[in-house]
Amino acid sequence: MQRMYLSVFVFLLLGAVPVVLMVAVPQALSKASFTREANTDRSGNDMKVVTLAPDQDAAACEALCAATQGCVAYTYVKQSKTVPQPVCRIKDAKPFGHQSSCCTSGAAK
Repeated sequence: MQRMYLSVFVFLLLGAVPVVLMVAVPQALSKASFTREANTDRSGNDMKVVTLAPDQDAAACEALCAATQGCVAYTYVKQSKTVPQPVCRIKDAKPFGHQSSCCTSGAAK
């Protein structure tokens, strides 16, 4: 079985020096199936917020959710002028989604 990995960058501030950790998360840890919702922001119920690499997309966020115990929904926030790197918001509940071009969300089926 071929395994694909998702790279996640975690920024820590140790003293005055920022430290970047790269974590490899197996992309197929769960058989969870998600409904992807383009241009949708599911605000609230964040159990974890992860800064992604600039080249990662909503599929990477979905894979991270599938690999996180208790995750039932996610919101991928696109890189923009106000968001320097994409962000994945892992959720432990399925909050109501509202239309927004900033994001792509998904919820477990």
